[in-house]
Amino acid sequence: MVCPECGSFRMTRRRRSLVEKLRFAAVYICLDCHHAQPVRVRRRHPFFSLHVCCPRCGTFELRTFSKIDHIESIYNNPISRIQQLFGATLWYCHWCRMQFFDFRKPLH
Repeated sequence: MVCPECGSFRMTRRRRSLVEKLRFAAVYICLDCHHAQPVRVRRRHPFFSLHVCCPRCGTFELRTFSKIDHIESIYNNPISRIQQLFGATLWYCHWCRMQFFDFRKPLH
């Protein structure tokens, strides 16, 4: 992670306060300029995102598949499987090499 203030790569994670735990998934602090950079909950918890994203890594860079590829892994979450029964789109994350079903629309 790069500091947005000074451009340093020396970022470390710090403990969050109780209020920060509710708002942010993590808070990183720069060891050079002491700038705190919070990471929003949506980025770390893809389930709460408004757009489709990978449930494992949270990326929005996804492809659609027309049918299940039996070589790649499939996300076995009950919510994803229920969406499969109702005809949700089959998405594929090329970073995690994982397939999952989701009704949400892509970010672009």
